[in-house]
Amino acid sequence: MTVNYVNEINNNYMIISEEGLSPGFAEKMLMRNKIPGALKLEIEDIDDSFKYKYVINARQSMEKYFNYQAFNVESLKNFVIDLNKTMIALREHLLKEDSIYLSKETCFYNPATKEFEFCIYPENSRDFMADLREIFQFILSRVNHEDQESIYLGYDLQELTLKDNFCMDILLERILRQSTNYAEEKEESVKPETAYDEEDNSSDNFLAEFKLDEELFDEIRQNSAESEEKFETGKLPNLNIFKKLSRIGNDKEKYEISKFPFIIGKNGGDVDLKLESQVISRFHAVITFDGKKYYIEDMNSKNGTFVNSKRLEPYKKAKLSPGDDVSFANLAYEFF
Repeated sequence: MTVNYVNEINNNYMIISEEGLSPGFAEKMLMRNKIPGALKLEIEDIDDSFKYKYVINARQSMEKYFNYQAFNVESLKNFVIDLNKTMIALREHLLKEDSIYLSKETCFYNPATKEFEFCIYPENSRDFMADLREIFQFILSRVNHEDQESIYLGYDLQELTLKDNFCMDILLERILRQSTNYAEEKEESVKPETAYDEEDNSSDNFLAEFKLDEELFDEIRQNSAESEEKFETGKLPNLNIFKKLSRIGNDKEKYEISKFPFIIGKNGGDVDLKLESQVISRFHAVITFDGKKYYIEDMNSKNGTFVNSKRLEPYKKAKLSPGDDVSFANLAYEFF
């Protein structure tokens, strides 16, 4: 099975290809119904060779979006709620819950609505519970490590998925209590006299296992140190001058690139270079530096990112060199 991303005239797609695909009842249900939380599915048939095409306009894969933005309490809650909503909708349409292709590459986030959407792949043979646990490991590595409330919630959710009696209701209960009495729960959980009753499997007693202290936070920070570097505002190392983007045809419009990753888009405080134009996506592109070379990557923008007039494929890095022409839709700049 292969997963690719393509730009077409009307839509951006994530495409899943696999030998032996044979669309049936489930595929027809997905294409004929708008299922909450499910990416829209289109199927391309060329000489009985099928491709499953999922519309991903204005959405970012979890892997890419949360590579540059940290999970917070709101996004943690939204993920659990949206996943549960999708699972319920699948049951109502007589579809299997484990047809959700649950991975950081195939789950998508909509920055405008702050909702998560999922790839429903009826041919899916992956272990749903194993994938769910792996997703929460990823989430924990991307949680905002400066926010103890986010760490506390992320750690609890990840640990709950490891319990033998796990079900989605346990996660929902934890999310609900996060919304209503987090402060009270936090205070109670750190009391030294609190004991855990092994005979009681309720999430209330389960949470009492954890002592919310600096030792816990230090452990989480240490385990995700490599990931945290991606959230830091890192200035260019050992360089006397910063790189810049200069608007072609307007020498006065120059932007200094003084940190990496450097995100271009129009989503307010979440980007480093905000371009006010209807042709620019909320998260349009990102420039990165690996210590030796510069790269640019299209972030699934609607109108594309171009280097020297060549359109980039979504989520595929392209090398940047001084003097290259870089266009975000029809806004052209020189990288120097």
